[in-house]
Amino acid sequence: MAPVRIGQEHAVPQSITEAVISVNESVKRRMINKAKDIYDGNVAGIKIAVLGVTFKPNTDDMRETPSLSIIPALIGAGAKVHVVDPQGQHEGDALLPGVK
Repeated sequence: MAPVRIGQEHAVPQSITEAVISVNESVKRRMINKAKDIYDGNVAGIKIAVLGVTFKPNTDDMRETPSLSIIPALIGAGAKVHVVDPQGQHEGDALLPGVK
């Protein structure tokens, strides 16, 4: 996101970077939809386990991690989300309320 913001500040479009960000966002939406499709569009009350929520393995780095979009969307749809990520637990507790 930083290159896009810098480009906007200086009126220099970052078309390739913007396209990558757009594709990444669509992948997150597709993941949410796949989870819902498994349960005919209704995940209310369903327990969903997520293995790993950090940006990369063996770190607590959660900057721009897809889990920050996917998990709240599932919780918003009524799912009960359980996460397993020992490295990311401290950050995850703060950034992902409603998760066990």
